[in-house]
Parts: sequence; C-alpha cells; structure tokens
Amino acid sequence: MAKGRSIKIAALNIAMHKPHSPQRYMSLFRDARRLNLLVTLGNLHGAMLGSLNGPREYSKDAMMSGEIYRFVKLDANEPWFNLQTSEEASDDDMSGVKIPPHLLPHLQRIEFVFLPDKHELWFVSQDRKDRLGTHAAVTFFQTLFDRVVQEGSYGPVEVTALPDMDTLETMLSLHTLERITMDLKRPNADDTAHEEVRWLKRLEKQNIQRQKLELVAVKGETIEPDDETRTLAAIAARNGNVSVIGKDAAGTRVEESTVARPMVITRHVDSELETSFDVLARTARGH
Repeated sequence: MAKGRSIKIAALNIAMHKPHSPQRYMSLFRDARRLNLLVTLGNLHGAMLGSLNGPREYSKDAMMSGEIYRFVKLDANEPWFNLQTSEEASDDDMSGVKIPPHLLPHLQRIEFVFLPDKHELWFVSQDRKDRLGTHAAVTFFQTLFDRVVQEGSYGPVEVTALPDMDTLETMLSLHTLERITMDLKRPNADDTAHEEVRWLKRLEKQNIQRQKLELVAVKGETIEPDDETRTLAAIAARNGNVSVIGKDAAGTRVEESTVARPMVITRHVDSELETSFDVLARTARGH
C-alpha cells in the first residue's frame, strides 16, 4: 500500500495594472522578497516571504517557487499563565524569561509556486500542522504588494482568491434568484479568454479601476442569467467577488458569495515517490 498523506492546495490570481508582462511579475516577486516585510495576520500570527527561487529571465513555462514563513507573534507585555499554579504568572515567575524579540515561535513553512504567464500563485494551504487559509494568503500578498507599489515602480496590484467555480454555477442556478452583485476589479488579460480581454479594454478606456454591477429581479420573478451575465460573473469571480441572494428549491433563503467559497483542492502525496512540492507544481501546471 502506498504511504503518504493528503494536502490541500489553493490559488490566487495576482493582477497587475499596465504595464504588465510575465517578466514584470517575476520582478515584482523579487522586489517583494527584498523588502523582508513582516505582515501581521490577525492578533496572533505574522508572516514573511521566505525563500524565493526561479530564473532571472522569463521563458515559456517559467515558474517561480518559494515559501511563506508563518509564525506566532508573542507580545511579552500580555499576561502569561503558570501551568503549575493554574494562575497568572507573577513578576517573579517571569523574571528569568528572556526571549530575544527577533526570535518568534511556531514556525510554519508554506510552499508556493507562481506561474508568471498566468499570473497565478498556488500554495499548500494545509499539510499536517502547517496551514495558511486562503483569506489570510490574500491579506498577506495584498499587503506585501501594496508596499512594493508604494515604491513607485509598479501600477496597482489586485490579489483575489481563485473561486470554486462549481459554487458559482450553483449560485447562478438557484431555484429563485433575487439579486446578483458583481464586484469586478479591473482584470489583467494578457493571454486570457477573449471576453476577459474585452472587459479589460472597456474598463481601461474609461479609466475605471473597479466596477460594481447589481442585478435585481422583478418582484415575484427570478433572474435567469444569460450567457453574457454568466461570462461577466466568471470574470468577476476571478477578479473580485460575486454574491447572490435567493432561495433554494425548499424555499430556504440563501446568501452566498465566491469570496466565501475559494477553491481548495485535496491531493494525495505518495511519500515514497514524491514530495508535497512535486504535487503542488503538478497541480498548478495542470489546472
């Protein structure tokens, strides 16, 4: 029997406004790594862009790889607990505790690969005890790239989790669809589908960075999305968010969004034949 474990993989769409190219995406990551920025994630954790590997110059099928370092940010000024006394630790208890501020506990290493031609980042969101949620990953990279953009060498960068497209189809197929809201950040369509290119050019021509479209059904009726609405919803799901309000076949009220349903893929790692990185890279290239 093959030995191994299951891992979970998620992905982000990273869209840079013009000028953009696979080479500039690679430069963006290198400049982000040079910042050595610690990003706060919630009240307890922090993260940094750790190792980064890949070719200096873009070529077909080029791929960058690296790790996100996630750790606990201890606040030594917060109360400590004494397990022996089951009480708050006293000043005497703490007098011998000397943890240098540059040392942070509970290091987790999150592997990722970046495909510059598709401007997609794929990462291992869970492998044993190492984990990074999709929403936290969006926050991390958006914060990181916003800081790079502040340096003045790049246009705005938008980070969006790749959605579960099955969820989008379920949302648009509700028994009663009362409202559809599409929040579209200007997509990056270097080499994507014709419809996405068309929407990109339309927004660029009008100097629009973001478009929000709300569709509301006639009272007592249901929205029946046509092909154009479904296409725009698919673009918005990859470059923003789509949310719906309606009812299922049983009459139960449903409120759903693609942001709340990011794509998460479960993969098996045969530890006798491959590493988690092998599985991650194969999944990213084959999707």
